[in-house]
Parts: sequence; C-alpha cells; structure tokens
Amino acid sequence: MNDTYATSFSINNGSDIEMGGTLWANNLELAINIGLTSEAVIDAALERGYKPHFVAGRFDDPADSDWYSLGLSDINSDYHKQIVHEAALQGLVLLKNENDLLPLPFGTTTNTFNRVGESTHDESTDFGDSPFLQIAVVGPQGIAQAGLFSDYENDESCFGGGHDCIETIFEAIQKMNAASASTSTSTSMGADDDDDLNKYYYLTQFSKGVDVDSMNNSGIPDALSLAENSDVVILVLGITKDQEEETKDRTDTNLPGLQNDFAHQVLALGKPTIMILTNGGQLAIDSFVESTDASSSSSLSSSVRYPNVIIEAFNPNGVGASAIAESLFATSYNFEKNIVNNGVVINHW
Repeated sequence: MNDTYATSFSINNGSDIEMGGTLWANNLELAINIGLTSEAVIDAALERGYKPHFVAGRFDDPADSDWYSLGLSDINSDYHKQIVHEAALQGLVLLKNENDLLPLPFGTTTNTFNRVGESTHDESTDFGDSPFLQIAVVGPQGIAQAGLFSDYENDESCFGGGHDCIETIFEAIQKMNAASASTSTSTSMGADDDDDLNKYYYLTQFSKGVDVDSMNNSGIPDALSLAENSDVVILVLGITKDQEEETKDRTDTNLPGLQNDFAHQVLALGKPTIMILTNGGQLAIDSFVESTDASSSSSLSSSVRYPNVIIEAFNPNGVGASAIAESLFATSYNFEKNIVNNGVVINHW
C-alpha cells in the first residue's frame, strides 16, 4: 500500500484529522483524481473536525466567551491547586501492601520496626539512636524533578521556567517523617514549624545508588549501607522522557540501566521495603512480584525477596511528591485504587 492508498483508506474509514504529518496534504488531491476518495468524504471529515471548535466558541467574539472573564487571579489559584493536588492523590495505585506495612506510623515515638543491632550498625550514618522512624530513600527517581513530569508539560512549571521549584519525592517524605516526629513531641497535631522540622530531617536520608539509565555502579555501596541501617527502605525507580515520550518508543519495558539489579540488591537486605514506580509508559516488574504458578516454585525462588509494598505513581507531576508522602503516612488520604482480586479490593486501610 503506497501513501496515496493509505491516505484514502484512513479518511474513508473514519479518520477526520491527520496530526503531525503531511500525508493527507500531499496525497488527498491525487486520491480524489484517481477515484480513491471524494470531496464529499473530505467535506464530512472537515465538518466533524471543526464542530468542536465552533461549540467552544473559537470563532465567536472573544467578549462573548466564558473564557473572556478569566484573569491573572485565576492562574494558579488556591482552588486550582486543590484540584491538582486531589488529582495527584487519586492517580496513585496501591498494587501491594504486604502485612499492612502501610500506612507508616505518624505522630508517635513508638517504633514498631526492628532496629538494626549495634553489632551491625554503621556508625558512618547519621541516623543515630533516635526512637523515631528512620527511612532510607534510594533510587534515581527519589530526587527527580523534571523526571516526574509527563509528556506535553510546559516550560513554566516554575516561575521563570525550569523545574528547580519542584519538590522531590525524597524531600516530601523527609518533611513528612520530620512532621511525624515533631507531632509526637508537640501538643499540636501536624506541627510544621520550620525550626522544629529541621531538627528531624536527619531521620530520612537519600542515596541515589544508580542512574535512571546508565551502567555506573559506583553509588551502589553507599545506598546499600544507608538502606541496611534504616528501619524502612523506600525504593523509587522508573523512567523519564529521556527513555520514552512522543516520537520516542522503547523496545524493552524492563527498568533501564542498573535499576533492576540495584533493586534486587536492596531487597536482599531483608528490610521492610516500599517500591514506588514513576513512569509514563509500561514497566515490566515481573521479577518483583511473587509467582502464583506453583510449577514455577524452586529453591532459587524461595531465596528471592520481594517488596512489601508496590505503588504505581505513573507521572506524578509537580505536586505528586507531596501526594505520595501523604499517602505513605495516611495523613490526608487513603488509597482508593487498589489491586483487585476476583472483584474484591484488598490492602485498603
């Protein structure tokens, strides 16, 4: 099938618009001349394509449009920020919550996790002997900013352009865990005085371990050391628009670079582990999910460790980090999208 036949076939069978190409512009006239389509078909496609523009008032006097009344005060308004935040919360999907690891404890000095024994404690870490929850955030997407955004996001996410104002997942979790510690020693629930929070930031630390897509393994030892001396590990992995976006497709849906190997090294530590995935396209996580096929069981599979929690965050965008942190500690939200087994929602607190 050549371009002329492809053009006529598409418009004859319901396609009204060609986006991002010039096949129609270059071939429709010839297609009409040789009888593959007709002007009537093109007129019908044109009418259907333009109807939404007329309905939206695009060709009306601007003063007659509802949009005309909007002003600067409507940009980034509190109401709009509330909607964005709620969308970020509702976009998270809890795929697994083994032994109800979530929600993490908030506002209590009682640490329910097994603390690393003194004989194996690495004194080079800054956790110390605090009674509060000590969290290691590892993985390249833990400090991603631009990498949290989906395709077609503009260049004005931050005033003046760029992404420097975007809170990272690590920063959001660090702040939330500090607020938990602060609240447990305060008479006011949800204390967020900056000075009070700052003294608890050490409770949550970050080490990237590996890049999103490279073979550099030099950061793995530090990340494993941090993870081993924590109470809970939050493993943040995924892909960015550098791996996949409009006009750029992947041939492999596995985690790129060394992320897969790094994740299994972290899991081998045996720590309570929360895996958070940030991605705009599908990711194969077969090796992080227990097989339900009894025939696949083996002595090797029995030694493999899996994440206690798996959260699909997709592209959480500009406010997604805080939504993730709030959901981990259940301070303002309980997961509404959960794994479903035979129609029954499980792992919902």
